[in-house]
Amino acid sequence: MKTLVLVTTVILFSFSISAQDPHWNTDGNGGVDPGVDFLGTTDNADLRFHTDGDFRMTLTSPAGFLGLNTTTPLMRFHVQNGGILSTGVTGTNPDLGVAGTRLMWIPDQFAFRAGRVGNSIGDPDWWDSGNVGQGSVAFGSDNLVSGDYSVAFADGNEVTGNRSIAFGSTNIISAGNAIGFGSSNTIIGTGGAAIGVRNTVNGNFGVTIGRFLEAQEENAIVFGRGVDDNNLLLNHVENSLMVGFNSTVSTLFVGPPEGEEVIGSVGIGDVTEPTERLDVRGTARLRVMPDSLPDVLITGVVSDTVPEGDYVLNYLEFTGNSGDILTGDGTWADGSGNLCDWDIVNAGQDLATGYTGACVEGNVGIGIEPAPNVKLEVTSELSSMGASGIRVRTTAFSDTTFGVFSFIQGM
Repeated sequence: MKTLVLVTTVILFSFSISAQDPHWNTDGNGGVDPGVDFLGTTDNADLRFHTDGDFRMTLTSPAGFLGLNTTTPLMRFHVQNGGILSTGVTGTNPDLGVAGTRLMWIPDQFAFRAGRVGNSIGDPDWWDSGNVGQGSVAFGSDNLVSGDYSVAFADGNEVTGNRSIAFGSTNIISAGNAIGFGSSNTIIGTGGAAIGVRNTVNGNFGVTIGRFLEAQEENAIVFGRGVDDNNLLLNHVENSLMVGFNSTVSTLFVGPPEGEEVIGSVGIGDVTEPTERLDVRGTARLRVMPDSLPDVLITGVVSDTVPEGDYVLNYLEFTGNSGDILTGDGTWADGSGNLCDWDIVNAGQDLATGYTGACVEGNVGIGIEPAPNVKLEVTSELSSMGASGIRVRTTAFSDTTFGVFSFIQGM
C-alpha cells in the first residue's frame, strides 16, 4: 500500500512540473494562457531572429519597431534591401466606418487607399467596401472613389463614374471616362474634360479649359474665363468652339460644319450662329502691308428706320481709267433689298463710310474728305496698293474686281 501511494505522488508531481515548464517546445506548446504566457524578453532589450545562423529580423525595445534585414528599424515596419509582395484575392475591407489616417490594400476589390478619410470634407465611411470601386485608387484626404477603375488625387474629390480621373480639390465626376484637373469642377457628360477652376461639363465629350465655364452640349468646347459662378461663359452649341475672357459672351466662335468634308463658320463678337464663313458683329479692320499704307475699316451701323438684320455689300465694280476716281454699282442694301445711304465717318482716314438712316441709293468714299460724289470714290494714293489692298486696272472686262461681304449690325 505504501508503494502505491509513493508512485501516485511521483506521477502527480511530474504533471505539475510539466504544466509549469517555462520552456517552449520546438514541436509546439499546449495549455498556453495568452494573458500570461509569451515569447520574448522581460527587460529593455531588442529581440532578434536568426535562421541558418544568419540574422533576419529585429523587434526593437522599447519602440516596438519591426525590421526585416535591419537591426535598427526606423518605423513600425521597415524593410531593408527587399520588396513587399501581396498575392491572392483573399482579404476584405475592414469597413471601419470611422475617421482616420490609413494605408489599405484591399485584395478582393484590388483597390488601394492611402491618406485620410472623414477629416473635414468627406464621410468616415467613404473608404468602406460599399464606397470603394473595383480596381480604384485614392491618394490624399477625403477622396471618394466608388467608380470602378477610377482614380482620385489630392482632397475632397468625388468620383462615382467608371474609368474617370480627378486631380485636385473638390472635383465631382459622375460621368464615365471623364477627366477633371483643378478645383471645384463638375463633369456630368460622358467623356468630358474640365481643366481649371469651377467649370461644368454637361454635354458628352465636352471640354472646358479656364474658369467659370460651361460646356452644355455634346462636343462643345470652351476656352477662357467667365465672370463668376452666376455668370458663366456657356457654350450651348454642339460640335463647336467658343473663346472668351471675363465675359458671358464669346469673342470668337467656331461653328459646326453642315456635313462631312465641309468647313464650319466663324463668328466674332458674340455671334454663335454665323450665317457666313466669317460673321462679324461690330467693326472690322483689314490691315495691309507695308504699314505705311492705309488700313481699310469696315463697319455696320444700326438705324431706327430699318429693321434689325444683316446689311450686305452686294458687289463693287472697278472700271476707272486713271485710277483717281472709280465708279460702279457698289451699293448697300438691307435684308429687304432697300438701298441704304452712307455718310462720311472717320474723315480723312482709310475708309470713310457711314449709314445715315435713309434707305436710298448712296455713295462710298475711300480716303475721301468730305463726302464722295459718286458711287465709289477712291483717292489716287490707293491706286498703288496692288494685291495687298484694292486692285485698279484699266481694261473694261479683265480689269473688273468683285467682292462680297456680310456684316451683322453694329452693337
